[in-house]
Amino acid sequence: MKQSTIAAVSTPPGSGGIAVIRVSGPEARTVASRIFRPRKGSVEGMRGHTCTFGRVFDRKGELDDCVLTWFEGPRSYTGEDTAEFSVHGGVFLAQAVLRAALDAGAEPARPGEFTRRACENGKLSLTQAEAVMDLISAEGRSAARAALSARDGALSRALASPTEALLSLSAHLAAYIDFPEEDVPELRPGNVRASLAGVRDSLDGLLATEKPARQLRQGISTAIVGRPNVGKSSLMNALAGCRRSIVTATPAVTATPAPTATATVATVTTKPTATPKPTSSGSSTSTDDGRISKGASGSSVRKMQKRLSELGYPVGKVDGVFGDNTLVAVHLFQFAIGYTQRSYASSAMLDKLYGKNAPAYDRFMALESGDKGEPVKILQQMLFDLGYLGKDEKEIDGSYGKRTAAAVKAFQTDWKLEPATGEADKTTMEKLCELADLLAAGKPVVKPTDVPTPTPTPTKVPEVTPPTPEEPETPEEPEKPEEPEKPEEPEKPEEPEKPEEPEKPEEPENPDKPATSSDL
Repeated sequence: MKQSTIAAVSTPPGSGGIAVIRVSGPEARTVASRIFRPRKGSVEGMRGHTCTFGRVFDRKGELDDCVLTWFEGPRSYTGEDTAEFSVHGGVFLAQAVLRAALDAGAEPARPGEFTRRACENGKLSLTQAEAVMDLISAEGRSAARAALSARDGALSRALASPTEALLSLSAHLAAYIDFPEEDVPELRPGNVRASLAGVRDSLDGLLATEKPARQLRQGISTAIVGRPNVGKSSLMNALAGCRRSIVTATPAVTATPAPTATATVATVTTKPTATPKPTSSGSSTSTDDGRISKGASGSSVRKMQKRLSELGYPVGKVDGVFGDNTLVAVHLFQFAIGYTQRSYASSAMLDKLYGKNAPAYDRFMALESGDKGEPVKILQQMLFDLGYLGKDEKEIDGSYGKRTAAAVKAFQTDWKLEPATGEADKTTMEKLCELADLLAAGKPVVKPTDVPTPTPTPTKVPEVTPPTPEEPETPEEPEKPEEPEKPEEPEKPEEPEKPEEPEKPEEPENPDKPATSSDL
């Protein structure tokens, strides 16, 4: 049965220095000639194991500079004619070249189909084909060495002897049974048992190496147990060869014990002589220096999201993926602790995040001129929604400049928030958030300066003439009870002051009168 021609991107997804698109099958040269134009010569004239430089193109025009490498079957990976296009490693370019190959007559390759064809064409045994994935996923020198050994046929050679013994025994039994009239040597039970015992010993020896080999590939789950702050995380980092766990003086940060537990536990999966796995965009959890970058995923991202959510930061869904919502929450936390806002969570930031004194999210946090970052963007967005900023002027840039200050001052003036300085103090932020919530709920927001309507109602009040109520003023007559003030008459007892008359005893001075008399 004639095989089809297949094509696929052979390098990992994402941006990089180079991307390789592989085309394999009987029509590989035809497909290559339809989408590649060499600078010299032609695709049809290329010999096996040669390469040439040129341009790759599709129906709409040229796509990129390209190096075409040509392998003639059966001296290729798959055992078929194979063309490999090496272009710059952009996501769009790789997919565009693949689409051009498919339009030129190739079919999309299924996962692992190149290796499957290599196995079908006798280029690889089954065990060698299985070793290809082990080699790709190896995370250390020992694991890579073991996978490469299996890829080179070490396991196949180890299985060759018992396989040959079993085939020989099976053929001898079949011949002895099917051709009794022929001079076929008789198989004695003892000889059969001896042959099978030898095969069993060989297979037992191979099985004994399975557990160490699996540990080499998958790693060993190890628990580091001890009381708080005895160095579990430091030991884990020493074993890993990089900073994989938080080291802090605050007890029980790495793992919080159960209420009845007397020790904390830090769990780590170690791989013998494994080197740290570098970060890729989309699958890893952190880099060797402990940072977590945007696009990462895994348990460390989920742990960070959960902690940010506990502190009130708007993480969104706690799904273990470092996306846009998580980045906003990280920026807000970085602003709260005075760190430069970046597209990753550094190890120093994570230390503060998991510490006891980590600041909670303050939605009404005061801002001032010169501030930059996500909180300022949120402020500018609220001002825009309320009509104080124009988005077409690119004023939502996360920088608290003159325009933002002018918009804040206008808002403070309209809503009579004193003093109107243009600085977003806590009172201003509370009012902005209150109005933003109303807008989010679909309710109208009317400025106080736009509501002069209450004045008509006070003018109607003077029209209500209350002359008749003035008549009850006559009841003021009960003021007559003031007459009891007459008891003031008892003040008359003041008359006892008359006892001052005893001054009359001064009359003894009268004897002096004759001496002073003017009658003389």
